[in-house]
Amino acid sequence: MATEAKIKLTGDATGAITALKRLKIEMSGLQSIAAKAVGFSIAGLSVAAFVDITKKVIDTGDALNKMSQKTGIAVEDLSKLQYAADLAGVSQEALNKGLTSLAVNMATAATGIGPVADEFKRLGINVRNADGTMKSSGAVLSELADKFAAMPDGVEKTNLAV
Repeated sequence: MATEAKIKLTGDATGAITALKRLKIEMSGLQSIAAKAVGFSIAGLSVAAFVDITKKVIDTGDALNKMSQKTGIAVEDLSKLQYAADLAGVSQEALNKGLTSLAVNMATAATGIGPVADEFKRLGINVRNADGTMKSSGAVLSELADKFAAMPDGVEKTNLAV
């Protein structure tokens, strides 16, 4: 007697979609490397290896979704930031900590009082939109990146970054 089982998954698929897109890119890259190095195709990948890769991608998507909720930065943008962080040798934990710190510092700066507010003012970055609402962490991060890119390397830049 044959038994059939079906699984139905529901919920916000934004993180999973991003993770699957990254999986497609990673799998394509893996296939290309594997074909050049040892002449086999992705079809030769063992089931266990495929399951392991898939689990890692899903875990990454879940972590990005949770980080998005904490920081207010879109999952797709976080995925790009994570990729850049990986290239720079920055761990996901360090990226999470930095983005969380940015969000906290933005809230502090929004009061207009204290050293954090002074540093944002000194950089010419307003954490509020023209209508008084808070800017997104992603928008402020982009502005910070532009300011840091224009600054010469040195103690002042390092001090501000810290």
